[in-house]
Amino acid sequence: MHESHIKNYIVPAIGHRRLDQIKTMYIVDFMDSLEKDGIRKDGKPGGLSSSTRYAVFKGLKAMFKIAVKQWN
Repeated sequence: MHESHIKNYIVPAIGHRRLDQIKTMYIVDFMDSLEKDGIRKDGKPGGLSSSTRYAVFKGLKAMFKIAVKQWN
C-alpha cells in the first residue's frame, strides 16, 4: 500500500524536490491538501479519509527514514 500512496500522492507533490529542499511547512501543506476535494483517485467527491491520510503519512515517514539513512 505504501508504494501506491507514494506513487499516487507523494511523488507528484514532492518528488521533484531534493531532500534538503523539503521544509516542515511544505509537508503540512501537502498533508492538508489530502483533505481537499478532487484528490481522490476514484473520482468520488471529497478528500481522502483520515485512515488513508495516515497511511500516506506513514509512507512519507518511511520514505524519509530511508533517504536520511542513505544520505548520512
